[in-house]
Amino acid sequence: MSATGTIRALVVVSGRQQGGPVRFLARWLAHSARLRPRLVALGDGPAVAHLAADGWDVAVWPDQPVRAVGRLLPLVLRLARVAREADLVFGNGAREHVVGGLAAALARRPAVWCCHNPWQAGLPLNQIARRVPAAAIVVASRSAAALLDPDLRRRVRHVPFGVDVPGRLDALDARAADWRASLPAHDALLVALGTLAPEKGQHVALAAAARLLPSHPGALLVLVGPPGRPGYAPALRARAAELGIAGHVLWPGPVGDPLVALRAADAVLHPSVAPETFGFAVAEAAAVGRPVAASLLGGPAEIVVPGETGLLVPPGDATALAAAAALLLDQPALRCRLGQAARARAVRCYDARRMATALDALAGEVVAGRS
Repeated sequence: MSATGTIRALVVVSGRQQGGPVRFLARWLAHSARLRPRLVALGDGPAVAHLAADGWDVAVWPDQPVRAVGRLLPLVLRLARVAREADLVFGNGAREHVVGGLAAALARRPAVWCCHNPWQAGLPLNQIARRVPAAAIVVASRSAAALLDPDLRRRVRHVPFGVDVPGRLDALDARAADWRASLPAHDALLVALGTLAPEKGQHVALAAAARLLPSHPGALLVLVGPPGRPGYAPALRARAAELGIAGHVLWPGPVGDPLVALRAADAVLHPSVAPETFGFAVAEAAAVGRPVAASLLGGPAEIVVPGETGLLVPPGDATALAAAAALLLDQPALRCRLGQAARARAVRCYDARRMATALDALAGEVVAGRS
């Protein structure tokens, strides 16, 4: 670490990563006041494109299976040579911590592991990652931290991930109004933001929409996000047709600025059926003052204060999700109150600058040997 407090960090990321893990890293890099990162991606893919679009120079190295020791060892040795020029090594995920953590040990540098999927603790990769030395383990929610073994929890730092909270909403309102006007005619707009994947629960959103539409025939559900697991997006379209609601569902794919789509919504649905470490869509909806009906599960259940900033429903319960959506659509005053409270909480707890300050401080402690 330099005399000015700059921290040289070797950041190891999977080139295939997308969604939350990459958005987390991109926001830290964008708002850090101390980090001087050197980015190495294991393999090419969405993460490389995302970080490069933000202006970062990313070195793409060949990825190797963790179990292929003969091919993994040269990668670790090569990375260790780079690590000697850094103050710490940051692994943005389990595989990245295995490779980066081993390289850090060889280079005698501290390693930090950002654990994005503690619910998959039983997987072989995570079993290996937990045995690789880490000076600190970053998790975004308390529910995620609770899943780690007691010996790991002693090194856990709970740092809620951050989103870009607009200082003012006027300019966003104009863009949101234009985006909403571009949609088919409707009198109520529900938005669900996230990769189209079974764990995100878009099938539950469709079932909820089918229950909602008889009482709200002018409602429109917009599923914003790229396709995830192969076959799921076509299955969703087929399911919408089976339910007779295809004319009330839009699939725009990813949008340029998700905050615009979220701000345009009357209410936001987050029907995940598997725990999430954080829940970027929920925090982003809060940042633009929109209430969320979310599953009572994982990180989103910590972001939403039920009855104060949004509503929580049992995961997988389409009837409960439909009832929550109807409540938000039918009561504009409640919708407004929850949205304003959600935005105030996002400013206090989930601003990306706050996250970056906390992570910078942690990195400084690790380098100084105080973690």
